[in-house]
Amino acid sequence: MKITSKGQVTIPQSVREQAGLHPHSEVEFEVQPTGDVLLRYRIYFPTLTIVSP
Repeated sequence: MKITSKGQVTIPQSVREQAGLHPHSEVEFEVQPTGDVLLRYRIYFPTLTIVSP
């Protein structure tokens, strides 16, 4: 993969499918001590408001 001048990369379709990534999915990157970069699918849970009667 190549990094664009804007710092972007294209995640291959096979990787997106295996990871369950869809357009507008949020991901996180974590650099490991070995220098490997871990890509994590970020799951967003909206804040819930509980109203008691």
